Amino acid sequence: ELILMEGRAVAQGKAGLVVVFDSLEKLRGTATTWKDVLESADQLFADGALQLRLPIHVIYTIPPALASRRRFAQVDFMPMIKLHLHPRDGGGRFQAGYDAAMELVLQRVPAQDLAELFGAQTEKRVERLIEWSGGYPRELIRLLHESLLSETIPLSASDYDRLLHEVGDQYRKLVPANAFAWLAR
Repeated sequence: ELILMEGRAVAQGKAGLVVVFDSLEKLRGTATTWKDVLESADQLFADGALQLRLPIHVIYTIPPALASRRRFAQVDFMPMIKLHLHPRDGGGRFQAGYDAAMELVLQRVPAQDLAELFGAQTEKRVERLIEWSGGYPRELIRLLHESLLSETIPLSASDYDRLLHEVGDQYRKLVPANAFAWLAR
């Protein structure tokens, strides 16, 4: 099926098919099972991962801990986008990072469509999405995707704020309350 799908993509003038197996980097267990989960993933990806080879281009996301356990020849890390300078460097906005994030946005949604989606507040709203992403490309794309799913276009101020609050709520649910003090420290 993958070979047939790739053939259809090539017939349409595309370079081919790429499959991304995403979120494998989020493999985790409990404090007592984490080692077993990591060893299981290590076995899966070890020795060239023959059982994971497909007849098309494939990208797998893997736990960073796995990459540090063994030296993989073909593992690349997608870095976070630096949005702010370190306080020892004067703090503040890192403009090159914002520019890179904006380029990422414009590669996904053309400027004209962004203006239609966000209305008169386009620049301010996109910058706020970039800020909320924390420099995490996947989160920035997710925020754009959620924006595009809005029932009203351009997004009203309340819909836009609701979107950001919902994302914030999702992150708050990921962190147990007893970890807040530790994270703040």
